[in-house]
Amino acid sequence: MAVREFGNKMMEINARRIGEEKKKKRGLEQQQQKKKKTIKRSVSSSPVYVVMLAIFSRFVILALFVFWRILARPYDTSAGLTRPCLSPNQNDHQVNVKWKTVGSVIENGVVWDSVYYVQIAQCGYEYEQTHAFLPVLPLTMRFLANTVLSRLVPRVGYRATLAIAGYLISNMAFVYAALYLYKLTLYVVEDERQAWHATALFCFNPASVFYSSIYSESLFAFCSFAGLWNFVKGSKWMAIVLWGLSSGVRSNGVLHAGFFLFQSMHYCHQAALSQQRRLRGVLAVVTAIMQSGAVVTPFVAFQFYGYYQHCDPSVGSVEELRPWCTARLPYLYGFVQKHYWNVGFLRYFEIKQIPNFMLASPMLALAICSLISYGKQQSRLLLSLGFRATPMEWGKLVLSPTLEQKHVKYIDDNCSADNGQLQQRQQTKIERTIAEEHGLANPDGLGSFFSPAAVCFLVQLAVMTSVACLIMHVQVATRFLSVSPPIYWYAAHVMDPSVGGRPMGRLIWAIFFSYLGLGSLLFINFYPFT
Repeated sequence: MAVREFGNKMMEINARRIGEEKKKKRGLEQQQQKKKKTIKRSVSSSPVYVVMLAIFSRFVILALFVFWRILARPYDTSAGLTRPCLSPNQNDHQVNVKWKTVGSVIENGVVWDSVYYVQIAQCGYEYEQTHAFLPVLPLTMRFLANTVLSRLVPRVGYRATLAIAGYLISNMAFVYAALYLYKLTLYVVEDERQAWHATALFCFNPASVFYSSIYSESLFAFCSFAGLWNFVKGSKWMAIVLWGLSSGVRSNGVLHAGFFLFQSMHYCHQAALSQQRRLRGVLAVVTAIMQSGAVVTPFVAFQFYGYYQHCDPSVGSVEELRPWCTARLPYLYGFVQKHYWNVGFLRYFEIKQIPNFMLASPMLALAICSLISYGKQQSRLLLSLGFRATPMEWGKLVLSPTLEQKHVKYIDDNCSADNGQLQQRQQTKIERTIAEEHGLANPDGLGSFFSPAAVCFLVQLAVMTSVACLIMHVQVATRFLSVSPPIYWYAAHVMDPSVGGRPMGRLIWAIFFSYLGLGSLLFINFYPFT
């Protein structure tokens, strides 16, 4: 009897335990379903919130411009002075303006490099030094002023209309740039929260005042981020068009050609593992060279335009030509930067420039720290430029989400990998699947800031940081580096509670907002900023 009672009790206990386990399992399944619904809802609505945040940030900047311009007195008021074009026909637009006061107020808000862009949009490239500013932005301003905004010309004047066009282009391009940065970040880090944080940081970055002014930063960021997103999706021709435009907006747009070369380099390396596919590797390299050539063509074409404009053989004698015209490689952009702005290797390393180095230090620190942090965590990938990537990492490394499964099959069918390598790859795949089933994010580093997809971006960032520190005016590094996505990925990463948390987040936001307030005050009133 005792044995029978003991057995019944054990059966009851087991039945109770099984029932509790089933309830727990059901509860976990319900929680996971709720999480999935919440994630889907947040992901589907996040682009809308990104657009709203980007628009809000532009209103903040423009409001600060108006506020500081009313409160403070400009250091230099020469921006509003009339600068007639060398061609008399270009000055006819300024005759019989109805609202001269309104036009004058708008023109007075054109400061620093914005003066050059408005002048080029109206008069063209009449002077040698204006070739430091590439043509896509002023051409777009002229097109918008002559078409959509043409009714404003007799009311506020042509220059004021060009300025309005410049402001519209910069602010609209910024909103689209933020949206494409969000999409790109979501692909790389595979984390909606970090993608949102990175985009929010971009919206209020230290160089944010330039993105709402008549500067090329916003248009360049849009072309860059939209091109990267199309490149990742596999729309190579659209990426070529957008990156080609970027090289006509800013000179560093030519660096985008490196993405084609980086991808083809890895295609060629993988094709070399199989004798049957070497021809495909050669074709990939040839294709990448042609694609890269298409990207840099607008910048090169602009140099030819400057040569034929300023180095006319009909001048009569070689002595009367400009020095760069008779060089072995006539490079107008480099000459203008060196001659008029004293840009060159280590030329800016002077004691009197220490304040400018300090001004650029936050953005430079973020760039350098992002490289160091990724190098420590993923030294195998970064130092080898991705050549030591595992099969599971390769699809992400070459920025092609559709290639990971194809590449795994390719390794199985064609590569001379031993059983140990195949077992290691299969074990990694199994571990990743199990981790995802249990809700563990980024179990092998294929997501997050340390994703293999970030390698090419970090190589580009390393080049840009070196140029900013050693060649160009260092204070320009703040806006020069502000179009580099890894800076925002790293900042969003260190703000995560599992890494730096709230103290680091507060520090980063404090720096960003202080540059926002101080920069808007100095910039709009024609004081030196960056």
